[in-house]
Amino acid sequence: MSYFIRLDNGSKIDLPQELNVEERISLCEEILDKYSDNFEVGLKNRSYRLEIMGSYIIDGDKKSKDYPTLTTYRHKRNKNKEKIFSELEQKYDKNDNFY
Repeated sequence: MSYFIRLDNGSKIDLPQELNVEERISLCEEILDKYSDNFEVGLKNRSYRLEIMGSYIIDGDKKSKDYPTLTTYRHKRNKNKEKIFSELEQKYDKNDNFY
């Protein structure tokens, strides 16, 4: 999964997947220092950007692959991208009739 942060001016910062956890933390600290005005308290997208950074850091941990942490970002993404079988079960009866 690729991660990126969109700044207030519309530019996009891609977060590389090949970095380990420590390197990801350093990169996020650099981004916070360089673009601090995009992370000020009260900004609409501030918490979303911080959440993406947190998910990005967690995703770099090899243990998270064995015991994945379902962050709010991943939960929203999964909800939008994946179908839940119980929802499909409610829409179709056992003869595949839609109701």
